[in-house]
Amino acid sequence: MHLVVATGIASVATQLVLIREYMAQFQGNEVTIALVLFNWLVLGGVGTRVALSARQAASSRLFWLSLLLIGLGPIQLAAIRWLRPLVFGTGLSVGFYPIFVFTLLTMAPYGLLVGYVLPYSLFLLRRQVPDYGGTRIYLADNLGDILGGALFTFVLVFWLTPLQALPAASLPLLAAAARLCPGRLGWAGLTGVLLISLLGMAGERASLRPPVGRLIDYEESRYARLTVHQDQEQVTLFADGQPLAGTQDPTLAEQVVHYPLSQLASPGRILLISAQGGVLEEIAKYRPAVITYVELDPAVARLMARYGLSADVPGLRPVIADGREWLRHDPQSYDAILLNLPEPDTFQLNRFFTERFFQLAARHLRPGGVLCFYVEGAANYLTEPQRRKIASLFATAGRHFRHVQLLPGERIFFLCRQVPVALDIPRRLSRLGIATRVVGPFFDGDITPERIQALMQAVDAQAPVNRDTRPYLMRVAWAQWFLKFGASPWVFMLLVAAALIFYGMRLRSEEYILFSTGLLAMGGQIVLIFAFQIFLGYIYGRIGMLITATLAGLLPGAWLGSRHRRPAAGLMAADAAILIWLAVLMACLHWGGDRLPALFYYGAGYVLAMACGFQVPLALARLGDDNRAAAGIFSVDLVGGACGALLTSTLLIPYLGLGGTVALLIVVKIASLSLMGRSVMTAGG
Repeated sequence: MHLVVATGIASVATQLVLIREYMAQFQGNEVTIALVLFNWLVLGGVGTRVALSARQAASSRLFWLSLLLIGLGPIQLAAIRWLRPLVFGTGLSVGFYPIFVFTLLTMAPYGLLVGYVLPYSLFLLRRQVPDYGGTRIYLADNLGDILGGALFTFVLVFWLTPLQALPAASLPLLAAAARLCPGRLGWAGLTGVLLISLLGMAGERASLRPPVGRLIDYEESRYARLTVHQDQEQVTLFADGQPLAGTQDPTLAEQVVHYPLSQLASPGRILLISAQGGVLEEIAKYRPAVITYVELDPAVARLMARYGLSADVPGLRPVIADGREWLRHDPQSYDAILLNLPEPDTFQLNRFFTERFFQLAARHLRPGGVLCFYVEGAANYLTEPQRRKIASLFATAGRHFRHVQLLPGERIFFLCRQVPVALDIPRRLSRLGIATRVVGPFFDGDITPERIQALMQAVDAQAPVNRDTRPYLMRVAWAQWFLKFGASPWVFMLLVAAALIFYGMRLRSEEYILFSTGLLAMGGQIVLIFAFQIFLGYIYGRIGMLITATLAGLLPGAWLGSRHRRPAAGLMAADAAILIWLAVLMACLHWGGDRLPALFYYGAGYVLAMACGFQVPLALARLGDDNRAAAGIFSVDLVGGACGALLTSTLLIPYLGLGGTVALLIVVKIASLSLMGRSVMTAGG
């Protein structure tokens, strides 16, 4: 039993480390979270089924399996870091299918093994105690999961790097396994595992070394993995593999600042949300009274200052906060709001390009003020997804600004005002006495009236509006992602749908209920994760807390379910409770939006998990609770969760929005409730 709890601690901590690692390797894309959860749960489900082939459980075999789990963690993490640039190259974006295959293969050894160990431990316990209940092993596993999530969320993530966190989380498993040590060979195995852990910790920085240049700084912040690379004279700050700021990109810094500020005779208060190298120095040329510089991650601000990517200019007021949250609560008004953010291709970034954000920005601008932001453009030709993205942004911003001017180029800049935008920017800079290296001398040659007209003609003013709860730009980013790599998401979705239909037809009614519950549990968790990202915007630092809160609900739910004496009625009551939860969630997200505190998401995850955990012992009781029934229940729950994670994140939320996704999950659970009702009626109650 102690070993089961310890395995839960190690496995959940490893899962959370891997989620953050894959996000760091693949530019913080939230779809990566779903792919990791999908592959993790599918592999666990397969491993659980494979455990049924074990003819006779032995404690010595469980000892070696536990040691293998401990050793695989750092080996797997090091392999991810080594293989990612080797397979995909350095600095290159990666498509959906390669990410899916890469995450599946690199986590397969650990995922299969951790799925195998749980039922194998149950089989071993039943050799000693024949009537040992499957619910008891489920409760022990949940307890370990909760402890592992809490350990990672409140301790490891703050004090240890990933290759330090994995051995630390595995210490309870190492101690539990040592009690099963079969002799000298076993002690040699324990020594080998400790050696692997020590080598991993010693090689942390070496595993992050770039292929070009050198790593001069590294930090795991609450929000991203931050690395600073130096290549000759060029210093670049990266966040999750994406360049955030550099010392030799004056063009972007000048465009971000001088396009909007040249519109103002004398800007007094400026709000800068995130910064690029050189931006503050360019703003200082206008001598504003106050520059409020908002940066989410204090480590980013610290590293930028340390390596000369930002300067302490007069009037600077640094603020460590989420830019959108700051704007929502800030009582000040500004002459200019400058967004210096990457493409809106993640939910965290998309929230700065929605109708709600533009509404906030318009309210905080003084008369004649200007909002400036930019997205990826093209010298001559825009792809269809790019055109749709720009059109949606134009239509969305146009709902709150009378004049939205687009400036073409490699980056397309949006200047949003309530008064007309002046395009004689070089002359205005000259009158203001502002010297520039790029914007003044080259503006007229690069941004001609013909190019502006051609861009405006390509924009559909009736394009869909990008909203928080219906993020149209994420659908466009999804299509653009596949188009970039010449692929289509529909082949994958059709294969998943066919596999689901085939799998579902083979399930008994109780198994289908657990399958749908697993789908609902993980689908609901993904909705909470994405809603948290949309409204609060810092999921990288809080993903452990969200998952831990959800895991914490499974334990009391399963305990209450084990004490319920009417399995069929209990299953139907839990289904009804989940339906009520979904309806309440839909209403809260629709009317509450960004007014919901973080505690709401933790509490909602806890309550959902409690209702789902309640059903596991009841389904086991209905099916007889033998070895095959236990393994089957654990497996369908994992596979259902995997499907919920994948479908919710990659298809439902981008195309249906948060409300439509929750509505479809309600339909799935109604079908489950109806099936159980018919089963009870057929059996005569």
